[in-house]
Amino acid sequence: MQEIIFDIGANRGEFGLELAKTNPDASFYLFEPISHLVDHMNDQKDQHNLKNVKIYSFGIGSENTEAPFYYSEYGDMGISSFKQLNDVNIESDEYWQTRRDLQMTSVIEAVKVKRLDHFIVENNIDQIDFMKIDAQGMTWEILQSLGSHIDKLMAGMIESPSTEFSALYKDEKLLSAFLIFLEKNGFKIMKVKPNDEACNELNIFFSRSINNWRETVDSLDLNMNSIFSGKDFWGGPSCQFNAEINRLNARINEQDAEINRLNARINEQDAEINRLHAQING
Repeated sequence: MQEIIFDIGANRGEFGLELAKTNPDASFYLFEPISHLVDHMNDQKDQHNLKNVKIYSFGIGSENTEAPFYYSEYGDMGISSFKQLNDVNIESDEYWQTRRDLQMTSVIEAVKVKRLDHFIVENNIDQIDFMKIDAQGMTWEILQSLGSHIDKLMAGMIESPSTEFSALYKDEKLLSAFLIFLEKNGFKIMKVKPNDEACNELNIFFSRSINNWRETVDSLDLNMNSIFSGKDFWGGPSCQFNAEINRLNARINEQDAEINRLNARINEQDAEINRLHAQING
């Protein structure tokens, strides 16, 4: 059966178009709401004669609608989103403060949004072998939009903020929510890797099974793709440091819980002593 790959938040096609060049027998569906990035990808598609690629100029979300889209001011518009930046987190986080691209312009446009389950039905898609989501805070809404058709998804990679204080966008779901959702829907978590040197964002790699994961990675030669391999293997010393901090914090929480348990026991004993005193005095 022909493999089908979804690239949601395709940007300039670094993932989907590059994979399409080396996998001519697979079908690629690229989704990108920014029109000039879509134009760039269409030019690349024509230049390389990629007949196995379809490019869609709309966003994916939880409703079929038009929604306000916020454009980033600098760079390749990579942080543009249907969600607003979380200015409180950006101003209070040391790493985000170093990112000069984290600014939005005053330009806001209404952009078309579609649910994935509707798209799947309209295009008679039986299975999605791999789905990459890099949609700037919209990961949860995109996964939810699969509805009952999530059973057709075999494997993928998504982004998640590590904590509520590192979330780049307002109203983002956190790592724990994604892990619970994926496992509840029959996926195994293959890896969770840092996406930046401060571990503010994480990449979650998931699949129906270990064998399915290995087969997909090998058949598509994903490790040769810079987006996949970079997100898969990247790491930094600060992330290791943060992991140690998290381990120590977990230990502190365990000790706090034990202290609370002992205090509760002391309170019970005090209550028993008071009861006995009352009986004696009575």
